[in-house]
Amino acid sequence: MTIYYRHKGCALFVVAVALFTLPCSNLCAQEWKVDPASGNWNTASNWTPATVPNSSTATAIFDVSLFTSLAISANTQVSGILFDGGVMNPYTITASPTFTMTISGVGISNISGITQIFVAAAGPVFTFGEINFKNSATAGSSTTITNAGFTQFHDMSNAGSATINNPGAGFGATASVLDLFDSSTAGNATINNAGSTSTGLAGVTNFHNASTAASATINNAGSSGFGNSATKFFDTSTAGNATINNAVGSSGGNGGVTEFRNTSTAGNATINNTGGAGFGGTTEFHDKSTAGSATVTNSGASAGGGAFGTAFGGSTIFFDSSSAANSTFVNTGATVDHGFGGGTSFSGSSTAANGTFTNEGGTASFAQGGETGFAGTSTADAATLIAMGGANGGQPGEIGFSADSTGGTSRVELSGGVLNIGGHNAPGLTIGSLEGNGDGRVFLGGNNLSVGSNNLSTTFAGQIQDGGPFNTATGGSLTKIGNGALTLSGTNSYTGVTAVNGGKLVVDGSIASSSGVAVAAGATLAGHVNVSAISGAGAIAPGNSPGILTATHIDPSTGMSFAFDFAQAGSPTYSNAAASGNSVLRLTDATPFTMALNSANKITIDFSAASLAAGELFRGGFFTDTPTATSMVSGANFLYTGTGGFTVNFDGFVTEPIAEFGTPPGGVPGGTVLEFDISGTGTSVPDLGSSVLLFVLALAGLALFHRALGLQNVKAGVNGRQAARLSQGN
Repeated sequence: MTIYYRHKGCALFVVAVALFTLPCSNLCAQEWKVDPASGNWNTASNWTPATVPNSSTATAIFDVSLFTSLAISANTQVSGILFDGGVMNPYTITASPTFTMTISGVGISNISGITQIFVAAAGPVFTFGEINFKNSATAGSSTTITNAGFTQFHDMSNAGSATINNPGAGFGATASVLDLFDSSTAGNATINNAGSTSTGLAGVTNFHNASTAASATINNAGSSGFGNSATKFFDTSTAGNATINNAVGSSGGNGGVTEFRNTSTAGNATINNTGGAGFGGTTEFHDKSTAGSATVTNSGASAGGGAFGTAFGGSTIFFDSSSAANSTFVNTGATVDHGFGGGTSFSGSSTAANGTFTNEGGTASFAQGGETGFAGTSTADAATLIAMGGANGGQPGEIGFSADSTGGTSRVELSGGVLNIGGHNAPGLTIGSLEGNGDGRVFLGGNNLSVGSNNLSTTFAGQIQDGGPFNTATGGSLTKIGNGALTLSGTNSYTGVTAVNGGKLVVDGSIASSSGVAVAAGATLAGHVNVSAISGAGAIAPGNSPGILTATHIDPSTGMSFAFDFAQAGSPTYSNAAASGNSVLRLTDATPFTMALNSANKITIDFSAASLAAGELFRGGFFTDTPTATSMVSGANFLYTGTGGFTVNFDGFVTEPIAEFGTPPGGVPGGTVLEFDISGTGTSVPDLGSSVLLFVLALAGLALFHRALGLQNVKAGVNGRQAARLSQGN
């Protein structure tokens, strides 16, 4: 039986004494006196009944008292502590250095409406007080724990809505540490881990054994020294739905840190790594830990800066085999001149998994943009990687790959930002897809970029080029893979080979600087601007139904095929490469074909979009700046589709007096182009109209009726004659 005393005044106190002539022992609740002899918890005469509450079944009650500052002078345990409604001032209960306060049952209950204070005190040279919560005990609400020693939660205990402050410690002292074990929870607590001084230690919070930060708010302050205030997750623990703020350090000091280790997870947490005039806040993932579905913001520097200033952004780092899982990361650009942006980096064999990473540009002069970088053998996996442009003289956001990292099936979107693979080991990198606006840049160094492993169809309007910042390498190359289509609508300047190994490469900009385009069997090259020499066994389909694709020359020796769409009679509209009426592959070299086409080369000409009539002429297909003999193409396998029954006759190469390709002065004179003429009547049937059709059907029906009537009359006549003969015979 537990008996609770509500001590409201001296009269009630007398009654209480009269009721209890024997010690209450540990089966009762002890109430702190109104006028105790001292502030020592462990003095029996300070309690009513006069027994120190010190067992796993004891409950300590606090009401009005002249002493509200208590110290623990021996290791002490209670089931619970109650602050009654009559409390006028906050109590401060201190676990003195070397002594432990253990709350091992119902926990702390506070109905006073006043915040109560618990202290785990620190002493000189590594001595400290300790506060423990066990057996599902709770720290309750309106409770503040100032933890200059150790505070621990065990056995599914709960920090409730408490405020827990873990201050930094001076040199030679023990740092304040908050530990949660055994599936304990931080509940809705607010946890403040203070930074260190230049020579001291910082406050730390640790989660162990599947414990959770739940919906807590955790603040890891920056320091003026090398000690990091930190929150650490171990042993499959989770950040739950917590909000974790890692603040920037002061100039020369470290920022706050959050670490995930031993397969722990960030859960659905919101994590903010701040940047500023010092080292930014940091989040680290180790040992197969995962970011879960967290939202992480790595902010760029917002203070300090200057040409020689130190202003770092917040950062997130993945080590070992850790994973970004399904998380969302935003790396903002610096907002001060020469400041660093926020960043996310992957090393070891870590993975970006299915995460989304947005790298914003800087917004001040020479301010760096946000960055996501891959090193070691890390992988972008199936992530979405976004880089945006800067403003006000700021640098763009960047996505970088180095060493032996891989791009997996990642989706890269450059909205004014940069993809840099110049620091990657040869031969290069494969990514899922590439897209973005005209301000986007891809720096290849001298490497190959393979695009298309996720089979998406995308358009990139920016520029792909050799070299890059601080990189003068040349010979960068591009390979299109996968089943999707990649449209390049910008002017690209890389100088290596372009390989179309799968799907479709649509060149609506220029890759004229590329040393050549090799189109593999089953792949297609299309578009309406400029490429260089073309080879391979794939399909060439100029334009975007139709259009004009310009190349130097072609090597058809491995069975290259061609597809041309014809929509207008006469010559193509040479001046409109995107809508020329008839498809054209323009070849500008003096030797446009390295060899004559043969039966292995199929030329398909589709007239589906044209209105054909006998006697019409159509020009298109191949156009050569240098006059070319028909024999160079006449051996090919021609296939005409969409003819409507008309006959298409191949007239060979004919001279085009002038072709205005928009290349001054005066276009191309005297080039040759393929010509086809139309003959026959086609198979189309005139539309007589519904009334005529009904009339024809009516006539047909009437004829059938008369035929049937005639047969009936014939039968009647035969039967009549037979009857007459019979009557005459009788």
